[in-house]
Amino acid sequence: MNLFPRQLKTLRFAVIACICATMQAGVTVPTFNLENIRVQAFLKEVNYKPGDGSKVGNYNINPPARRDQPAAVSLSWKAVSGAKSLRVYVSTTAKYANPMVIELKSYEVGCDIYNLIPGRTYYYKVVAVDGEGNETIVTEASFATEGSLRMIKADTGYNIRDLGGWNTRSGKKIRYGMIYRGAELSGEYQLNSGDSAIMYDLGIRAELDLRGNTEADNITVSRLGPDVDYKRIPTVTYYIEGLKAANPRFADQMNYIFECVKNNKPVFFHCHIGADRTGSLGFLLEGLLGVSESDIYKEYELTTFSALNTPRGKGQIDDMMAYIKTFAGASLEEQFFTYCTQELKLKAADIMDFKSAMLQYTFISTMDFGGDTITVEAGESLKLDPEVTPERASKLGITYVSSDPMVATVTSKGTVSAVRGGFTVVTAKSNVITKDVVIRVPYIESEMPEFVTADGMDYTIIGPNLIENGSFEYAHPLTHWTTGIGSNAEETGYKICEGSQWGTRYLQSLYDADDESSRSIRSLWPIEKDKSYVIGYRVKTANGQTVSNNPHLRVGLLNLGGSGFNGTGDDFIWDDDGAPSAQYGQLIVGADDDDYVFPFPTYGANWAEVQYVFTNTQGYSHCQVWFSHLSKDGIHTCLDNFYLAEVGDGEPTGINEVRNEELEIRNSQTSNLKPQILYDLQGRRISTPKGIYIQNKKLHKAH
Repeated sequence: MNLFPRQLKTLRFAVIACICATMQAGVTVPTFNLENIRVQAFLKEVNYKPGDGSKVGNYNINPPARRDQPAAVSLSWKAVSGAKSLRVYVSTTAKYANPMVIELKSYEVGCDIYNLIPGRTYYYKVVAVDGEGNETIVTEASFATEGSLRMIKADTGYNIRDLGGWNTRSGKKIRYGMIYRGAELSGEYQLNSGDSAIMYDLGIRAELDLRGNTEADNITVSRLGPDVDYKRIPTVTYYIEGLKAANPRFADQMNYIFECVKNNKPVFFHCHIGADRTGSLGFLLEGLLGVSESDIYKEYELTTFSALNTPRGKGQIDDMMAYIKTFAGASLEEQFFTYCTQELKLKAADIMDFKSAMLQYTFISTMDFGGDTITVEAGESLKLDPEVTPERASKLGITYVSSDPMVATVTSKGTVSAVRGGFTVVTAKSNVITKDVVIRVPYIESEMPEFVTADGMDYTIIGPNLIENGSFEYAHPLTHWTTGIGSNAEETGYKICEGSQWGTRYLQSLYDADDESSRSIRSLWPIEKDKSYVIGYRVKTANGQTVSNNPHLRVGLLNLGGSGFNGTGDDFIWDDDGAPSAQYGQLIVGADDDDYVFPFPTYGANWAEVQYVFTNTQGYSHCQVWFSHLSKDGIHTCLDNFYLAEVGDGEPTGINEVRNEELEIRNSQTSNLKPQILYDLQGRRISTPKGIYIQNKKLHKAH
């Protein structure tokens, strides 16, 4: 693409470039700032913050007639004698590939060059041409250009500038030479042939006309030439009205620009004076590319520098900016993306292809994990490796976040580590593209022994664990119990401990002795009449104290009324004096003593296994676990590994070793009608509650 105009005036212009110097391989290289003095000051000194008023007017007092054009690069050399003419070659390579060629009179001692690209090093040589066309080098050197804004000089053109050069949130600058914006090329402000040639030589091969048909005189061919694609997509509503209406013309215009960029066809878009309709479209393009809020305002206000006297302050697009910020996104760039995909229905992949071309970096357009859900077993890890498009896009920039690290954590590089049973959503993000994948961690049920022992009887566990998530080592805390607690565990006075000296993960109460709170939490599991069950759990103290017969940790059997535990917060709030709230009274069927509470456990610094075996002959509807005031007196109670399961008929202890005694022992137990004694898993005797007997595994009330 030829970036140099074919025709340049040799007369020196009054605008003097700001010249400094850099060192290149020991040689001083002059540097030219391509921004005119007013633009240079405005861009350097102004940084808009939310709520700021416009400041552009401060840089437009008593302006010169043409302040919408760049500064020149002024080259000079000593006079040459005996030459028929002079010729200047300018290129971005030292070998003068695809050079700009400027023809001069033999007496010229300098020339001004316009429309170069900022941030480049240019090489040039001046040659004397004799009558036979032979060239002799007069001088050869290089210079550098700086600044960021690239305005285009065309004497009969107005408000023309390259959209390139702006910094973006991705750290990439917008590419120069692909998208231009400005006033009309034909009509009231029609370009002359020389300026049309300058625009053509910039490489522009597409013209997007935002004017109406009548306003554009119904033209069908670009002023720049028949090989320049001409497209008219009139803008009817713009500014905030157009945004809120999701003007479909915006989508059509942007898709046309996307297509031009995709085909490496530089495009010029314009309305009449390049202010309002052009400004609205530029606003959307810049936002999608990740230009900052302050710079979007400044780019819009640069129209104020036009020789057509078109003041444009940021206040005219403040409401547009505010509206874009109502859309989802962690950054302004993401909010523009959300607006354009949701409201304008632009395709995300098209947007990302556009960004890749304009920012000269291959952004990821799509990510695919091969499914919506990935299963990872608790304690295991998995490296996420999505398939991406384009395939050449780097995955190194993808970041990952887990919505619930208590279920599974994820590193910023995508390594998922499953913690405990449940579901979490891992969001992968690359620039503005996000992809969610559900991480499923299967619940690991509480570890149940194959059999349990009570009063010399072995009861084989034959039914499933009714407490699906009984282990806090792996299962989600509290909120996933049968009834739940309706609020965060820590808000209820409990927490999941991480890697302490007492264990890896378990439930621990928080309150200290001086805490006035008296909250309790409970969970209920339905049981069936005449079936035999075992309920067990582990318990200890975090501070090593021994607790004897703690009444604040209860397991009981009860009947439920129609209301039951509904998981609402009020169901679990208890008064300061320890009396239950009104809801509790509605839960029990019959008299207050109809419920049954198993013996209170004794425990200390080491994990104690607590087990209760019973047969539900009374037809209780639920088995309940009730934590109440477990941190009082500074004793922090730790709990884990709950299970409630159905057991079989039971056999005498040691039957596998003493098969010959099986019948005798069975008969002995069958004929035994005296009250039975409960033992925990360590064989320690548990006091039999008043009026409760275990007879042939049958639970009865005393009469």
